[in-house]
Amino acid sequence: MDVIGKPDLPEVRVDDARYLSSVRELGQSFGKIMQLLKTRGIEDNAIVIFMGDNVEALLRGKENLFAGAHMFR
Repeated sequence: MDVIGKPDLPEVRVDDARYLSSVRELGQSFGKIMQLLKTRGIEDNAIVIFMGDNVEALLRGKENLFAGAHMFR
């Protein structure tokens, strides 16, 4: 197990690499959007909102907010 309790398996490492790659891509895209706003001189008057899904494509991704949730009675 690693420091956060995930097993150290090749499948988990690939999953983590895919996740980190998508985070890097998001950061690069955000930078391009912010640069475009700055180039147009509207960065101070713009509101940027991020919305996303639950990353179902990844190994431990969830389809919805209830997937893997623990319900108590």
